[in-house]
Amino acid sequence: MKNWLLILFCCAFLWGNSAEASIPHPSFGPVQDESPAWKYENKAYKDPDEVLHAYYAGKCSSMWIWTHLSRGDKRLLVEGLKKRHKENLGVTIKRPTEFYVKAIDQMLEDDPEAVHYRLGVVFRALAVIHSDYDEGISRSATERKHFGDFAAILQMYRAREDKIE
Repeated sequence: MKNWLLILFCCAFLWGNSAEASIPHPSFGPVQDESPAWKYENKAYKDPDEVLHAYYAGKCSSMWIWTHLSRGDKRLLVEGLKKRHKENLGVTIKRPTEFYVKAIDQMLEDDPEAVHYRLGVVFRALAVIHSDYDEGISRSATERKHFGDFAAILQMYRAREDKIE
């Protein structure tokens, strides 16, 4: 998709459902919900432990943490998200890990405010938008389930993009 505004709207719609939105790394401890974006400090921290404490205290976002990861760590994180969706939600995500690494990096490049978003929400929105969120129901049912009435706007946008290409 060329229009990141659509993805941002989808992320905003998914914002409230963050059960699977936190960083899925076994050493991070229990999954906790993130604070609203307007409370994030996203400042420079001294070491990784301080970053984790800030994350769990709601002072920095998971997308901000993403900006400080190496390419290899980003791949591991996306693999973890894919695995977590499969194990916890029964959802299969087939696109290559690198697709999501590039898409998330591109989103951050195009929108500086994206550092305040939740990585899990962005990942899920990208998977649903790109018809890669297979939970055993039709694509349109998946879109309606995750985006509600906004799914119709997504479908209209896709139809417009198909005409342009």
